[in-house]
Amino acid sequence: MRRTINSFLLGTLLAASPALVLASGSETARPLVSSYGGPGADQGYSRTRSQASARTIAAEPYNLGKALFAGKYNLGKPKLSALNMEEKRQRLAALQKSLPAAEKTNLNPATLSHRLTNREANALEYYVRMRFKKYLDNAPTWAKNEPPAR
Repeated sequence: MRRTINSFLLGTLLAASPALVLASGSETARPLVSSYGGPGADQGYSRTRSQASARTIAAEPYNLGKALFAGKYNLGKPKLSALNMEEKRQRLAALQKSLPAAEKTNLNPATLSHRLTNREANALEYYVRMRFKKYLDNAPTWAKNEPPAR
């Protein structure tokens, strides 16, 4: 008798288990997770790595920064103030110090500070931030109201 009751209770618990009740192809009710970063995106729901990467890396500045870092971009001769060039040189020198030893030669602060426009300097910093996870905490003066992206 005791064995029959135990078997009955075990069978009832197993039948009531949601994992076993669901058939193949059925789905539990859960909130919709947006892949574009709209409503519901910041509520702490997990995402796959590819969805998070696609959302956080902007292609245009990343590709421009990658070309600048590799030396495959034709630099112009912008008209820059001495203060602007000096700030770019200091920022590039700080980034260069934080890079791995093998990559430090790709970044020459002395020549790049005279030839980079503000847009190109931002793209180069963005590439280094995304590729090597190295960034400067303070925003440059040419990025007036934009906080540094992390």
